[in-house]
Amino acid sequence: MWGTFWVWDDHLTSIFILFLIYLGALHFQKLSVEPDPISIHTELIDILIIKSSVN
Repeated sequence: MWGTFWVWDDHLTSIFILFLIYLGALHFQKLSVEPDPISIHTELIDILIIKSSVN
């Protein structure tokens, strides 16, 4: 695992995807004043990814 650029481990990949989703949510939260339906769907997707990465 050490010495390689990226290892396609399920846990690492799901954390990276969550990190990108959170960055996008923070970015779009700064742009809009009221919550969008997209942010609600993003939260549901985050919960599913967290559940699958823990198992």
